[in-house]
Amino acid sequence: MSQGKNFSDSIASCVLSKYEKLSKKGKPTRKNESTIEWTVLAGISSIECVALGTGTKCLGGSALSKFGDLVNDSHAEIVARRAFNLYLLEQLSFSLKNTNSPDSIFLIPTSNTVDSSNFLPNHTDPRLLLDKAPKIKLKDEFKFHFYASQCPCGDASTNFLLSILDNDSQNFSLDELKVPKNTQKNKAETDPTHPSPKKRRKTNSNSSDKKLDILLPDDANHNSSNHPLRGRENFSILNSLRTKPGRLDSDSTLSMSCSDKIALWNLTGVQSALLSLFVQPIYISSFVISDHIYIKEVDRSLNQRIKEVKGLKAPFICNTMEIYRTDLKFCHSLSQVSAKFPKISKIPCESSINWYTHVENPKDTNSHEVIVQGKKQGSPKHKPDTVIKLKFRSRICKLEIFRAFVEFAKDYLLLPGYSKNSDHSNSNSNSSESKGKSDLLNIEFLDYKTIKNFAADYQGTKCLIKSSIFKDWVKKPSNNEPYNYEKYIFLFNEA
Repeated sequence: MSQGKNFSDSIASCVLSKYEKLSKKGKPTRKNESTIEWTVLAGISSIECVALGTGTKCLGGSALSKFGDLVNDSHAEIVARRAFNLYLLEQLSFSLKNTNSPDSIFLIPTSNTVDSSNFLPNHTDPRLLLDKAPKIKLKDEFKFHFYASQCPCGDASTNFLLSILDNDSQNFSLDELKVPKNTQKNKAETDPTHPSPKKRRKTNSNSSDKKLDILLPDDANHNSSNHPLRGRENFSILNSLRTKPGRLDSDSTLSMSCSDKIALWNLTGVQSALLSLFVQPIYISSFVISDHIYIKEVDRSLNQRIKEVKGLKAPFICNTMEIYRTDLKFCHSLSQVSAKFPKISKIPCESSINWYTHVENPKDTNSHEVIVQGKKQGSPKHKPDTVIKLKFRSRICKLEIFRAFVEFAKDYLLLPGYSKNSDHSNSNSNSSESKGKSDLLNIEFLDYKTIKNFAADYQGTKCLIKSSIFKDWVKKPSNNEPYNYEKYIFLFNEA
C-alpha cells in the first residue's frame, strides 16, 4: 500500500508541478468579490509529465461543426488525451528522423525489419496497404499513467454522487433518488461530479458503501433502455453509458461521459484512430485520482464492466489499469477553492488549457493553449456553417490534428516498402501494385473519415464494443466529418 501511495504521489506530483509552472493564462481567477472559478486537471505522464488538460465544459449537439474546427468536449480528461495524441505525433516524427536515438520512445520499422513482400504484392488497395503494414511499436521501457484531479464524470462517480446528496435524501427510496427525465432541473452546466458546495455532506467510505448496497439491488445495476442516460438521469443505476450532462433544459450533448470514454480506451488504446494506422495500441498503465474517490467503484467502471467483451483480436487487449488515490491536491479544484474561499460562490472556469511536451524543447512551459467554447481564447464569434480561421482554431480540434497526421503520414509512407522509389515499385512491379502505392502516397487528398476507416482493425474493435457491451453509445451525425485535405486545402493554409 505504501509503495502504491508513493507511486501515485509521484505521478500526481509531476502533473501538478507542470501545471504550476505554466503561466496564469487560462487558469481559474477570482471574477469579483463574490465569485471565484475552479476547474479540473488531468494529465498523462511517464513520471515526466508529457501532456495535460483542464476543463469542465462541453458543446451542445447543435453547436457541433461539420468542419471539425471546434473542440466538442473540453473535459480535462478528453483534452489531456487529445494533447497526448499530438505528443505522440511529434514523437513519431522525431523517431522517424532519429531511429537510433535513445531519446526516441518508438521502434520504427526499417528496411531490415520491414518485409514488404508480406503485404504490398497482395494488397494493392490503399486501405489494405495501410492497415496491413507493419506497425510502429512503443519501446517496452516506456509506460504511461493518467492523473485526474477528480473522479471521471459518468458511471465511475455514481457512489460519489450518492455521498453528496442532501441529508434529507437518506430517507428517500431508490425510485425517488432517480432523477426523472424532464421533471427535475439541474442548474449545473458541468458534470455531476462537480456539485455545488451547498449540496455536499460529510460521509465516510464505509457508510457510503453500506448505503450503496441498500439503494442498489442487483436488478437495478444496469440500464435496460435503448439509449444512454443523460447526465444525472437515473444516476443510481450502475454500469450505464451516459452523455455529458449540461442543464436538462439546455441543448443536450452528443459526447459520452469521461468514464465511458476511458473504459473504451482500455480496449482500443489511448491513441486515435488515425494513429492506429501506424502505431500498435498504447494502453494506460495506471489511473491516479486526487480528492475523495471510491477506488472499487472506479475500478468497476473503468476495468471490470468491460471484461465481458468477446472476440477481441490482437494486438488489442482488455487492459486493466491500476487505480490509485493520492493525497496531493490540485490548487484549483472545487474542494481546494471551497476550503480557501468558503463564503464565496464558486463557478466552473470557462476556459480549458491544453499542453504537451515538445521533443525539440521539452522544458518549454509557455506553450500551453487556452480554449473557450471550442476555439482559442479571444476568438471572435463566427457565423454558423462558416469555417473558423486558422489563427483561431485550437491545435487539438479534429481539423488541426488531421493536418498534423497528414504531414507525418506523408513522411512515413516514404519508408522502404512504401516509397515509389523502393525496390517494390521499380519497373518490374505490376501496374496495379504501383497504382496502389501511388494512391497511398496521395493520402492528403483523401477525406478524414475515409482515412479513419482505413484503420480496419481499430474500427473493427470499436464496432465490436459498440455492438455488445456499449451498444447504447451515441452516434454523431454522419455529416460531422466530411472534410478532406483537397476540398478544404484553404483551411490548412488560411492566415
